Amino acid sequence: MARRPRRRVGARRHDAEALVPGIGERRLREPRGDLPPAERRRRVGVPDVEHVAPPLVDQLGHLSLHAEDEAAGLVLDGGRHAPTLAGPERTRKPPLTRPRREWYGRRVLTSLDHIVLAVRDLARATDTYRKLLGREPSWRGRHPAYGTANTLFRLENTYLELLAPAGEGPLAAQVEGWLAEHGESPLALAFGTDDVDAAVATLRARGLAASDPADGVGRDEQTGAERRWRNVFLPPSATRGVMMIVIEHRSPPDALPPAVPFAGAEATVVACDHVVVRSADADASRALYGDVLGLRLALDRRFEDWGARLLFFRTGHLTVELAASLAAGDPAAPDHFWGISWRVPGIDAAHARLVAAGFDVSEIRTGRRPGTRVATVRGETHGVATLVLGPD
Repeated sequence: MARRPRRRVGARRHDAEALVPGIGERRLREPRGDLPPAERRRRVGVPDVEHVAPPLVDQLGHLSLHAEDEAAGLVLDGGRHAPTLAGPERTRKPPLTRPRREWYGRRVLTSLDHIVLAVRDLARATDTYRKLLGREPSWRGRHPAYGTANTLFRLENTYLELLAPAGEGPLAAQVEGWLAEHGESPLALAFGTDDVDAAVATLRARGLAASDPADGVGRDEQTGAERRWRNVFLPPSATRGVMMIVIEHRSPPDALPPAVPFAGAEATVVACDHVVVRSADADASRALYGDVLGLRLALDRRFEDWGARLLFFRTGHLTVELAASLAAGDPAAPDHFWGISWRVPGIDAAHARLVAAGFDVSEIRTGRRPGTRVATVRGETHGVATLVLGPD
């Protein structure tokens, strides 16, 4: 009986190895059994849709790329370059930029924990966002040490904080100064971490002069409940003008209850889809969000037709988009946290609810992301460019 020839180790090659040089050689010398599936796919160049950011909002950004549609054309270059797009009918474009090694290290910022809006009249802003989101507030509280009061709405992937001065304190003075200069508007991005001390040490090692973390406590004025955390405010001079916070919660997650919907399920906002940051210097902002903050770059692409470059950073089931003009500008100009896109299960029901609530809402239109429809909320959003997005 003829012996079957022994299969040489490494002889079986995935199709991706022919496209990504060096894959076979890495497989021979790297242990593979204990790697998670996502890492195994990355090493053989097979894209996961998570490697392509969901598109940002139609009007807040400029163009949308659907993850499922584009994933087949994603070229990862074996982890050596940022993702680029290619296709069978297109000549593969070289990567626009080359991320530094730090991008693939351990990420200490795990989510966009919450979004902060600065408002003058907290009661009025609370009523606005109660109607906009279709949900009752999760929390109405005060920060005794900061001199501020807030209202929180907890959603599926983050929570919204409306923040107003309410006395004497360092944060109250900062918010008052912001309102005097910018008016009501998006104020800060608060990134979550499991270990704020480790996060600060990492950020310092990457050149960001973060201060020491401080303990914080908030009290719900209606229930008397308390929430505790440790956080650090990053200096705006080091974050291109966008106020950023790194926070580690010390209370259990259910200390902040979900915002209870009062409208129908189809008409209620369930999550934040994207936040938009405008930048005058895309390369500098990319270095900040990627090399320093360590967020995962999902896409970096130039769109010559309308003169813009978009960068999508993914963190905790949410996308931070940087939008920059290709036209010459002042690279020293600060970045600007500008807009928010809210996700709804049913755009028709959400549109009807918002119109009935008195909002100035555009007609529903087809979104640039295949399979979506969107509407712009104009007028009273307290300085926030706002879009609602739902499936077609």
